[in-house]
Amino acid sequence: MNVTLREKLTRNGLYKSLYLDIYVSSNERYRESLKLKLYAKPKATTERTHNINTKNLAEQVRAKKILEIQEGRYGIKITKSKYSDFIQYFEMLTEKRENSGINYSHWYSTKKQLINFSKTRKSKPSFAQINKQWLEDFKQYLMENVSTNTSASYFNILRHAIHEGERDKLITNDPLRDVHSPKTIDSQREFLTLEEIQELAKTPCKNELLKRVFLFSCLTCLRISDMLKLKWNEVKFSENMGWHLIYTQQKTQSNEVLHINQQARDLLGEAGHSDDLVFNNLSYSDRNNRILKLWALDAGIRKNVTFHVARHTYATLQLSLGTDIYTVSKMLGHRKVSTTQIYAKVIDENKKRAVERLPVFDIAL
Repeated sequence: MNVTLREKLTRNGLYKSLYLDIYVSSNERYRESLKLKLYAKPKATTERTHNINTKNLAEQVRAKKILEIQEGRYGIKITKSKYSDFIQYFEMLTEKRENSGINYSHWYSTKKQLINFSKTRKSKPSFAQINKQWLEDFKQYLMENVSTNTSASYFNILRHAIHEGERDKLITNDPLRDVHSPKTIDSQREFLTLEEIQELAKTPCKNELLKRVFLFSCLTCLRISDMLKLKWNEVKFSENMGWHLIYTQQKTQSNEVLHINQQARDLLGEAGHSDDLVFNNLSYSDRNNRILKLWALDAGIRKNVTFHVARHTYATLQLSLGTDIYTVSKMLGHRKVSTTQIYAKVIDENKKRAVERLPVFDIAL
């Protein structure tokens, strides 16, 4: 770490502006203007005196800056850390989500965007580099490369990671103080019709396990994060309740009871030992996501089919079949009915289009 005082001639050539070069490591340098100026060619005694006094002041600021950095006031932690950069720390946080299953897919996708953003800058950000400008640049990068709502989702995950970095005393200021997340907009939820589900059911898939898991989600609304950890001791049957699942929802950590029909149970296959995973060898990966999309294309479906589309499909089908929104909300495990209302809007739009498709009759009155 080093702080160097530097001078730069102004455009008119009359003055020299002073700034600090702050070297955090061999490939990380930050510049900070002191908003102080020297006469480029002092002639009068007053000008020479001004230069001497201003340089002394700048040196005092430089010395103070060194102390401030050492004390961590600028988010630069001098003490040794096992993380060489912020991305390495973010990868550790993502791995924790993989182990717990809590919101892992979104953390994984955000990590990929962080890595790609760093490649555009040709360096991985240190903890010191996570400042307002870096955050604004990353936000802009997201909005240019993914949808508005996805940008907001990824940026909010980054917020969470930064707050964890503060709790771990790796980031000692609050770079998020004046940075706002992208605003979300109401979006059309992709879902499949009954006819499209039937086409998928008839179409072979390169990975039959993925096919079973996707169709199971269409029939149960279970998230991929919950299916990844589902065990046989969570699959229950009783005379009163029939087949049902008793599990802990990964996203909310709430205990849920989910009724499933016989066809959904059949998709689970033969029961294993109590602690065995129901969907053994299931994984969430880019490769498996591509397999889902190719399977959909083979079935003649031109929609962006993902595991979450299966969940959307379940919600819209239930509402279309007349299930009330409060019951659907409970089935989805939503804490608020307002979260479920987006599906009701989709159904209302479908009804509107259905009415508009009615022919114009020649009516004699």
